[in-house]
Amino acid sequence: MTKIGVGGKYRPDSVLVLVLSMLAILSIMQGLSDYASSPLTGYATITSNATITNALPTLSSASLNGATDITLSANSTVTVNGTVTVTDNNGCSDIDGVNMTLHNNNLTLEGSDDNRTRYINASCKSHSDCSGGDDLAATYSCSFTLRHFATPSDASSNHSANKWNVTIFAWDSDGTGTGTTAQQEVNTLSSISVVSTAIAFGNIALGSNTGSTNTNVTVANTGNIQLDVDVDAYGGTDGDDNSMNCTTGNVTVTLMKYNNISFTYEATGSNFTSGYNMTDTAAELNLDALQGSDSDNAPYEYIVFGMGLPSTGVGGTCTGYVTIAANSDANGLNS
Repeated sequence: MTKIGVGGKYRPDSVLVLVLSMLAILSIMQGLSDYASSPLTGYATITSNATITNALPTLSSASLNGATDITLSANSTVTVNGTVTVTDNNGCSDIDGVNMTLHNNNLTLEGSDDNRTRYINASCKSHSDCSGGDDLAATYSCSFTLRHFATPSDASSNHSANKWNVTIFAWDSDGTGTGTTAQQEVNTLSSISVVSTAIAFGNIALGSNTGSTNTNVTVANTGNIQLDVDVDAYGGTDGDDNSMNCTTGNVTVTLMKYNNISFTYEATGSNFTSGYNMTDTAAELNLDALQGSDSDNAPYEYIVFGMGLPSTGVGGTCTGYVTIAANSDANGLNS
């Protein structure tokens, strides 16, 4: 055995130091070997995640009837469109639907269609301008078929303090966003349809009259307000002071009488019970033809006519003309 030590003497502590040093070197070498066999290469990939909260749809650029007031069509329908831009910050493909209600704004939003004051469209159509992906906005429109009796709101009507609103909502899978509205007027429509084409009095003797036998003319209200009518008559030219021109002579205009109920002709009277004398200028008759509704689209009333002849001066066949024109009933609740 080699002796290690100063002056050739054996020193046990030196042997211990040598052994510990060798063990330390072996430990370092083992650590380097373990690092070399590890799968780590100086970096690592780990996963991350987050849940995006839903953004409800928002509405902008709402419009009703192209931002113009609505003009109805007598005894018919018109199509009115509401449009809106719907934006969903989760993407426009996240939009589930849009509905619109067209209604007179003096009413609450809730209620059913009545075609006079409220129209509902629960399935508005997209304009197919949503391209998906990061496209956020889409345009939607709803159409409404307005009947001729939709209540007016313009300045000439008894409802001028009210307007027509289209109230719009959009929703996605998480809920419904805040609604919006657009507003326009519905214009007054004064319109009648005269069902009868002629007033046939039949045979009348000279100096006689139709008595209690009246001839009725049916007048239907095809507008959107309660109506009276203006009536006048002429023989050949408006304002000629005749009710009919005959083969021989003419019949003066006051010998024709009219009313809104049946009457018995009286030659000397011009009143409610005897009939009113016709004039050669328009005179209002209180007809009270009501505004239409779903149950009665074109309510009608009668104008009742009677006729008398002078004792002399006329003969043959007589013909004339009666003009009947719609006139707003200022006292009508629906005017």
